[in-house]
Amino acid sequence: MAREFVHLDVQSAFSFLWGTFTPEALISKAFENGQKTVALSDIWNLHGAVRASVAARRKGIKVLHGARLKMAQGGWIILMPYSEEGYSNLCKCLSAGLKKGPPHKASITERIIRGARRGLICILAPPLTREETVPRLPPPPVLEELKAAFKGDLYVGIKGPVTLESLQATEELLGFHRLEPVALNSVAFLAPEDHFLHRLMVMIQREHHHRKLRPLAHGHHCLLPGSKMHELVPWPRALDNSAIIAAKASRFTLPLGRMHPPVTSTEEEQRLGAMAFKALAVKGSVTKADYIIRLANELEQVREHGMSGLFLLVKSVADFAASQGIRFTTRGSAVASLLLHLLLGGPDPVENGLLFERFINPGRRDMPDIDMDFDSERRDEVIRWLMDAFPGNTAMVSTIHTFRVRSAVRMAAKALGFTQRAIGRITSCLPWSLRGIGLKDALERLPELKNSPLKQYPEVVEV
Repeated sequence: MAREFVHLDVQSAFSFLWGTFTPEALISKAFENGQKTVALSDIWNLHGAVRASVAARRKGIKVLHGARLKMAQGGWIILMPYSEEGYSNLCKCLSAGLKKGPPHKASITERIIRGARRGLICILAPPLTREETVPRLPPPPVLEELKAAFKGDLYVGIKGPVTLESLQATEELLGFHRLEPVALNSVAFLAPEDHFLHRLMVMIQREHHHRKLRPLAHGHHCLLPGSKMHELVPWPRALDNSAIIAAKASRFTLPLGRMHPPVTSTEEEQRLGAMAFKALAVKGSVTKADYIIRLANELEQVREHGMSGLFLLVKSVADFAASQGIRFTTRGSAVASLLLHLLLGGPDPVENGLLFERFINPGRRDMPDIDMDFDSERRDEVIRWLMDAFPGNTAMVSTIHTFRVRSAVRMAAKALGFTQRAIGRITSCLPWSLRGIGLKDALERLPELKNSPLKQYPEVVEV
């Protein structure tokens, strides 16, 4: 009897304009189906990892993390970590590939993969849209590199429906190369009826972004139960291997809530204190007891939180900017710290009656925010310096834009073949936001939409 099948090739809405569901919806659907484990392997990103982990913890489901990457020599791979080192290596592979361009142009070489192989499982994945009866393996030199790098953690993905003829040919091919199969189903929607939404989003990519891309051809690319996967891929060994991979990948759990401030030594704590009291003396407030008492208290709080290294790091960033004549300022709750005022300048929190507890509260263990703004024309210099000074420990944070109602209607209508004139007519009366009301309800409830021409096109409203 085959083990429980585990979906390993799953793309959420963070595979932009491809997947149709959020990480939370994925976890809820898996829970509803009675599936105890599911992977999230978005295209060129780990954006949904934290959200999936939080949702999975609440539902008692195990979520596996991974990503789909394209190789420079052709073909796709799915990399899945089974340790923290593996997760770090996956991030390195993603960063290396995305340096070549956005996800639809990114690629990664086997040399980079070989250098970041530790802690990772590699699946040679079938293309997302091209149907292949027998897996197309990488060129022999690349394949041998991958076999040597991953050893027993290299698999070949088999996507259904598989015929008996193609199954026999695949068994012979993989047997010749001594490779293990694993059954996959490229999940882009959670139910067959959502296939149309996936097709529409791909059409947006084609019409709006001018990308040559085809949607998934079948409605079975959803979170199928194991019994259905047995029908699509009638190869027990390939189905069993999905559970074997899942068991190993389950060793890694995203360490939510763990803080990683710069490592602090006693020497750094002493250096920070000496630096701060020296700045206080220069300020001319050394005889004011309230300044001395407050600074001593702040230094003690910083020491207890193990954040002396963080403050010294921020000071080094400020010193670099000052040395280059780059203007900067501190804002937010950080301006309530006398220690930061002495290190970075800005408004005096004692004079202005600002409470340090707004910045660091003894009752909270989370990291404080030290927000710094730099001259917009020169901030790239600061970012470049940080990347060079702290390689492997510096990250960019992105803001992901989502469709609001008007842009959603415009994109949907364009994908459905509406002319620009018609699109302008049906969207001109729409507000940018419906304040949490669904579009159908808004068309019925909001007075300004009473005579909206959009009501004549229920297919657009439905989308």
